[in-house]
Amino acid sequence: MERRSFIRLCGMGTAAAVTGGLFLPGCAGIPHIQVTAVDGVLRLDKSVFAIEGKDTFRRSVIVEVSGSKAPIVVFRTSDHEHTALQLLCTHKSAELNVAGDQLTCPAHGSAFSNTGAVLEGPASDPLKRFAITYAGDDLLIALS
Repeated sequence: MERRSFIRLCGMGTAAAVTGGLFLPGCAGIPHIQVTAVDGVLRLDKSVFAIEGKDTFRRSVIVEVSGSKAPIVVFRTSDHEHTALQLLCTHKSAELNVAGDQLTCPAHGSAFSNTGAVLEGPASDPLKRFAITYAGDDLLIALS
């Protein structure tokens, strides 16, 4: 390969990588929402699952709770069905990562479903699950 072709190829690859990187944050990631508990209950409006300008919904949001050991992930399985799980591995208490409908532990590889069930060890206990009730368009998540 000629030097000029090599430099042109490297330049095009760099431009593609930079341009592609600009678009990834817009389509990737799960929204993080700060919520303060009132009397041990988190109030979360269902609209946090809406995607602006689309008829589809997010499958999950992460709720940051002040004073909590770890965030809570809330999965939306239908308009009236949600699951709230603490993002804390039951094996060694590492904070979990969310990827689609699965939660994974970056420390030792445990995997959990969106219901909190263990899919892969070394964890053997399910995730802490929070009770959810509904009041109009709000989800009420009981922290105790």
